[in-house]
Amino acid sequence: MIIGFGSEETDTAKNIILECAIAGVAASKAKADVDAAMKKIHVRLFAEAEKYKKMAKEDAPDRYSYFWHYHNKINESRFIVTFSFVHINRRHALSKDGWAALITEWVLVVDGDSVKIFREA
Repeated sequence: MIIGFGSEETDTAKNIILECAIAGVAASKAKADVDAAMKKIHVRLFAEAEKYKKMAKEDAPDRYSYFWHYHNKINESRFIVTFSFVHINRRHALSKDGWAALITEWVLVVDGDSVKIFREA
């Protein structure tokens, strides 16, 4: 546990990874580009985070996240994706200007319909 960060960032990361897993499995089954399916999610959420970053402190959400993913295809139904998240807290109690960031790393392993998510220790 890091002061000023916690379950909200963990839940956000898991939800984004799950959304990417669903898109990736669907793309894999359709023999489409798994990376492109996840890239659409990345582009949408990155644009949202950039919008929040530019907002005045009083108008922006307290917390939001950026993520990057790296897709490693094993075969048609198996792939591994690593995720790097930067979680932003705009109202961190221990920061003079209120800004703080937490970086987390995650791994998604998909083997057919089996989906497993791991967080860096």
